[in-house]
Amino acid sequence: MGAALCGHDGRRGHIYHLAVEPAYQRLGVGKRLVDECLVGLRAAGIERVIILVAADNARGRAFWRRAGWEDISGAAAMGIDL
Repeated sequence: MGAALCGHDGRRGHIYHLAVEPAYQRLGVGKRLVDECLVGLRAAGIERVIILVAADNARGRAFWRRAGWEDISGAAAMGIDL
């Protein structure tokens, strides 16, 4: 019904992916998955966690904002295709 992929580099935590089957959205599944990620990252001594959300993903951005996450001013996502 859902999956999350998270990890850390020893300094910052990252939630790389969060997905919930549409039939199970808005039932708390995503929040539970995020909470589990945060518990594990805290246990590893991580104090800051970062996510990337596509600018055109309004539903995703709304989910993260409802959960208390905020935009990082002065930061820009960057990448390269290989």
